[in-house]
Amino acid sequence: MFCPPQSSVIDGLKILHYPVEVCPKLAIAMSTSPSDGEILTIKQVADYLKVTERTIYRLAGAKKIPAFKVGGTWRFSKADIDAWIKQQSMEALGGDV
Repeated sequence: MFCPPQSSVIDGLKILHYPVEVCPKLAIAMSTSPSDGEILTIKQVADYLKVTERTIYRLAGAKKIPAFKVGGTWRFSKADIDAWIKQQSMEALGGDV
């Protein structure tokens, strides 16, 4: 439902005041943080994959999981980890997925 703006005049300038509508369904559907750009730590990836931090260190060091270093510490793109999980699942099923 569209409501026309109300106006007021301050110091000779006409100021329009538009009403704000909140759409609860849209607010639920939209994420508050974009996970595509989310960067994870070793601990977060270990928790996410349900493995030990040592396993993640080993995989990252062997370049078997997508990772990069920032200031000498490993970091992981959540989008890359999700794609890696999908790839691992396809390989485990013989590529039939």
